[in-house]
Amino acid sequence: MSNILTIACFFVLIARLSAQDFQVLSGQIVDAKTQEPIPFANIWLDKLQKGVSSDIEGMYHLELVKGEYSVQYSYVGYATIEQLIKIDTSHQVLNIQLELLSNEVDEIVVEAKDDLSKEASSIGTSFSAAEIKNLPSLMGEKDMLKIATLTNGISMANDGGTGLFIRGGNSDQNLVLFDEATVYSPSHALGFFSIFNTDIVSLMSFWYSGLPSQYGGRASAILQVDPKRGESDQFGFSGSLGLITAKLAINIPLPKKKGALLISGRRSYLDLYLKMLKDEELRNNEVYFYDLTLAGYYQPSSKDVLKISGYYGRDRVLFFENFGIDWGNLAATLQWNHLFNDQFLSKTMLTYSNFDYKIERFNKSNTRIAAGLQEGQFKQEFHYQIAPDKYELKFGGGVLFRRFEPGKLIKNSDTNPGFTIAAKQALESNVFVSSRMQIQPKFNLRIGLRYNLFNALGPTDYYTFDEYLEVEDTIAYKAGKVYQTYHGLAPRVGLWYQPTEEHNVYGMYSRLYQYVHLVSSATVGLPTDLWLPSSQSVRPQITDEWSLGYKFMSDKWGLELKTELYFKLLQNQVDYKNGANIFLNPYIESQLVYGKGRVYGVDFLLKKAQGKFTGWLAYTLAKTERSFPKIYEGKWFPATQDRTHDLSIVLQYKIHPRWTIATTWTYRTGDAVTYPSGSYKIDGHRVLLFSERNGHRIPDYHRWDIGLTYDFKLKKRFQSDFNLSIYNVYARRNTFMVLFEENKNNPNQFDAVRYSLTTIIPSLTWNFKF
Repeated sequence: MSNILTIACFFVLIARLSAQDFQVLSGQIVDAKTQEPIPFANIWLDKLQKGVSSDIEGMYHLELVKGEYSVQYSYVGYATIEQLIKIDTSHQVLNIQLELLSNEVDEIVVEAKDDLSKEASSIGTSFSAAEIKNLPSLMGEKDMLKIATLTNGISMANDGGTGLFIRGGNSDQNLVLFDEATVYSPSHALGFFSIFNTDIVSLMSFWYSGLPSQYGGRASAILQVDPKRGESDQFGFSGSLGLITAKLAINIPLPKKKGALLISGRRSYLDLYLKMLKDEELRNNEVYFYDLTLAGYYQPSSKDVLKISGYYGRDRVLFFENFGIDWGNLAATLQWNHLFNDQFLSKTMLTYSNFDYKIERFNKSNTRIAAGLQEGQFKQEFHYQIAPDKYELKFGGGVLFRRFEPGKLIKNSDTNPGFTIAAKQALESNVFVSSRMQIQPKFNLRIGLRYNLFNALGPTDYYTFDEYLEVEDTIAYKAGKVYQTYHGLAPRVGLWYQPTEEHNVYGMYSRLYQYVHLVSSATVGLPTDLWLPSSQSVRPQITDEWSLGYKFMSDKWGLELKTELYFKLLQNQVDYKNGANIFLNPYIESQLVYGKGRVYGVDFLLKKAQGKFTGWLAYTLAKTERSFPKIYEGKWFPATQDRTHDLSIVLQYKIHPRWTIATTWTYRTGDAVTYPSGSYKIDGHRVLLFSERNGHRIPDYHRWDIGLTYDFKLKKRFQSDFNLSIYNVYARRNTFMVLFEENKNNPNQFDAVRYSLTTIIPSLTWNFKF
């Protein structure tokens, strides 16, 4: 801790010595109607040919000598504001309200000249709900997670899968945050839809290279979802009607325009379609999901903002009144932001998360299985703009408590009442410091350090095993007893070089620690997969990542070109042994193996964001491998998510002020899978024999979607549009899973049977806002 404080003081001292002869211009950029902060807005001074970008809270700071300046404020989709400002005092504050452009505007011209926004965009990607409005969708449900997989470095499991694979990482190696609260299963309907309702999402950001030091706890990437906060000046509502879902959001302004609440609900009604079928067995099935989302803010003073958000959602699947699965997420955040002055901001956060699932078997025994995971967290951050356009310091820390409930079997039977696997508990703590500084006019440096401390806590039973994986000894730990500790330093470094206004070269290094692990024996991912904490046997995952990139931005042509090389080394990877039994196994650690991984590849992105014709082309060439001493003789083998090629093309054309056509096409190498190499008989039953891990591939995945959007003429209080989408235009039967079934004519032979879930799916959606 003392070392981190010394580093922070060193940064402050350097910045103070370098910032004596300048005046400060600062303020906040917000949406004129909703008063929501606008992150990454552009602030440009034509006289000096320099600029900055606003931070995640919409705050900006400029350091200037005395004089008059023309300052331009702009952001995609908003009208640009230009202000003539006279700098004659040591610190001037100018807050800016940007207004949304009308739907009838044919072309949006964006001034994207500032080098700091280029620095921010080089370490990830972000989307707003407005940016995906016209893109084709599955069954009319706009899904920001699905759109994100059309960019470089981000890929999703095949149709029906729940995992997000970011630069070769496993799905559990992504920290998914809804307004700072962790979400453990971010999908509805077994992976077909995201839990994030676009009606209430302001911004979705991915950080997968050079992660800032305030983020940690995962070994691959961070996905941060920021909700809208509502409009403080008027009551209103919005929503949509699609083929299988309906949404409604209500905006409630608070008295004296000091805040607002935004409440949104969504429900699917596929189960209503089932009720119309003639087949009685099918009519009694249930397949639906719903979610409720709340986001609001209250501003008691010009220096304080209180924010609240919450999410609750569940899925329900019931087959033939016999077998059912029910699962869901709960996430809540309370945040207080306090501005001590225009250079020093405090953010205090409390979060709570809960994920649980239930499996029910309705027969004579009425069996029920339940499991879950709860998390509570406190975070404190400080943002200090020391020399605003040259030096920025962030520091803080947090404490996180998790309780893992691996599962319990409940039977409605006197002879077999079931059993419960002992819960596990863990405490994580961290402190961090991060600084961004301009060391030369053409060089920017971001350097940070994060210290992690993990404690596994009792009460629990710890098992040791002999060479035959039989329980050798049991050690009981009392409540609150720390029975295992891990800690580590995670440095983060990034250097940006901008030789000219259009060109940017950068290099980054990050170390990441992860103390939770997802164990799954299914390649498609299920909500019933098992989460485990680190322990005496399960060591924390560690990732070291290096990346080197180049970015070109042309204001004249509205083009962006970005390419990045990356290499990752992964330690303490967790997998299951061949023939493992992980379901409701109290001795789960006896079924696991531990090894290492490596990922290397190159991302490429070409994007056009201006004019009537916009879109992008994204391509990734990569290799993802794992090695386990107890699997495949320790040889390197492809990970399940290893995809050599991943290509996406997204095109939009505004053929009329109210008509927009959009299309997407995606292609990727098929997932690596393990096929049987033979079989043998035990007690008259034939058993498959597996040898080479992930030595085969399912067929390559590709799909073409198309969408057409009509915007009705904008009214004073009413906005509306229709979207017609066709998902999987040429009805490609992409493989969902491969199962091996005994040949009916030859019992000694097993046939590989491929299953797919989707074909061509048209949809029509009406979106409205009052």
